[in-house]
Amino acid sequence: MIVRCIERALRGGCAGCERAETCAIAQNLSAERRAKTPAKPDFAPLLSFLGAAAKRLETHYRAQQSFSATVERTIDRTLETGIVTVEAVAQMLSCSRQTIYRKLKAEGATFEQLLDKRRRTIALKLVRESRLRMKEVAYRLGFSSSEAFSHAFKRWTGTSPTEYRHSARH
Repeated sequence: MIVRCIERALRGGCAGCERAETCAIAQNLSAERRAKTPAKPDFAPLLSFLGAAAKRLETHYRAQQSFSATVERTIDRTLETGIVTVEAVAQMLSCSRQTIYRKLKAEGATFEQLLDKRRRTIALKLVRESRLRMKEVAYRLGFSSSEAFSHAFKRWTGTSPTEYRHSARH
């Protein structure tokens, strides 16, 4: 966000920005234009430097995030739709399923492991904290049936979802 803001300020395009009223950069630039002579030093070199630094930080930050974490966040979004496939995740990430498999393999993970991990985490929370019926929990997690969900839950916890809910509340 800061990168786009600085670039916009350098081009003099702050007037249409919804944050212009609260932005120190926009206020300083508009004051200089009203006075027709700069009341303060020229901030263009500083803004250029800050913009370049912000770009480098943003690039570095994105590079530091693992692809697995990106896939997990995308899985969370696809779980909401009920369509949990590698193809759906690939489409949301604008890549092919082969790219997902290849990048995850390089990080020592598989799509199926990440999906199972996210389903387990969310299932434990929903079963423990919500009043949803097990059929609804199964649907929210993208399972084909409540039986498939129950089987997976037993694999994760060693107990049925109903028993887990009962023990968590007592």
